This record gives sequence, C-alpha cells and structure tokens, in this order.
Amino acid sequence: MVDVIAGYAAGDDPDLPPGVVEAMPAGLRFIADDLKAYYLEAAAAQPGGASASAGAMNRWLYHGTHLGDALYRIRDRFTAAGHPSPPPSLIPAIFRDRPSG
Repeated sequence: MVDVIAGYAAGDDPDLPPGVVEAMPAGLRFIADDLKAYYLEAAAAQPGGASASAGAMNRWLYHGTHLGDALYRIRDRFTAAGHPSPPPSLIPAIFRDRPSG
C-alpha cells in the first residue's frame, strides 16, 4: 500500500494492490484511509500518545509526516490533471492548506 501512495505522489501510475476492488480514484482513497489509520493508531500507542487530542494527532499526520506530504502531492496532482476533485476524504477540509516551511 505504501508503494501505491508513494508512486502516485511521485507522478507514477502504479497498479492497485490485489484486494482493492474499487476503481481509481476511490481505490486510492481506501488505501490512504488504511495508512492514515495505521499512522494514527501507532502514534496513539506511543507514550503520551493517548492523551493527544484528535486535532493534534491529525495536525501531526498531515503537517508532520511523509504520508501527509504524499497526500498533499497526490491531491495537487489530481487538481493539476483537471479532476473535479481529489479522492474524497484524502485530506480533510480543515487541513486543505499545506503547511508553510
């Protein structure tokens, strides 16, 4: 799954892995959702992670991880290609702006 996200973020068109039955772009959304859940569950399991707010966890995910950066690049790629919108829920509206820096 990581290879698919990394590939799309890099501008490639990797095949969706076996078991993903949804066509693009919905299939990409499901892969991204699985990886986001993995990141957030792993972070919550760290010492002090369980006490972090949902907003803080999501801010970390979208603004402080390679996955977050890849999701922004995928969103930008879909937008530049003229798609009416990136896969739904790829990046929540509250985090639509990339962090500066």
